[in-house]
Amino acid sequence: MQPTPEAPLRRSFAQFRRRVLGALLVLVAVTVGFLGQRWADHRREAPPKTKPLAIRRWTLHGPGGALEVPRKTPTVVNAFLQDCRGCGGAFAAWRDVVRPALGPEIPVVNVALGTVSLEWAREWKLEENLVVDVSGTTVFLPAEVQGFETLLVDETGVIRLRERPDAPGAVDRIRGAMAVLTSRAP
Repeated sequence: MQPTPEAPLRRSFAQFRRRVLGALLVLVAVTVGFLGQRWADHRREAPPKTKPLAIRRWTLHGPGGALEVPRKTPTVVNAFLQDCRGCGGAFAAWRDVVRPALGPEIPVVNVALGTVSLEWAREWKLEENLVVDVSGTTVFLPAEVQGFETLLVDETGVIRLRERPDAPGAVDRIRGAMAVLTSRAP
C-alpha cells in the first residue's frame, strides 16, 4: 500500500498541533503559578488591621533618675529583660550597630524589666536614661513587649515603630521613622 500524498501532511499537522497544545499548556501553568505567587505575597505582606498601640503617660525611676514618657519629642524606648536568654544578638546589635548609627541627637530611654545591673547596662550601652519597670505593668504589659524591643514612641504616646535591634534593616527603619516624626508640623 502506497502512502497517499495527504499522509505526511496529516502527520506534520498532528505534530504541529501537539507542539502548540504543549506550549499553551506550559503558558497556562506558568501564568497560574505566577498569579498564585503574587496572591500569596499579597496575603503575606498585608498589614495587620489593628490600630496603633498607645501607651499612657508613665514615670519610672532608676539610675538615670525619674523619666517620663511620652516626652515632648519622639523618643526611642528600649524595653528589655536583662536575663533574656534569646536576646544576646539584639543586645550586641544595639551596642555595636544601632546606637552608634542613631547618634547622640536621637533621645533614648532604656527600660529594664524587674532589676538591672548598672555595670551590665554599661557593657551593652544601655545606661543612658536607664529606668526600671519593677512589676512590668507600666511599660511591658501595656506595650506588649517580649524580650528586647526598640519602640519609637511619638509625643502623644503612640508606638509608631516596634523593632528588634538585630532585625535586618532595623537602623534604617528607626532612622526613617524618626525623620518622619520629627519633620511633622506641630
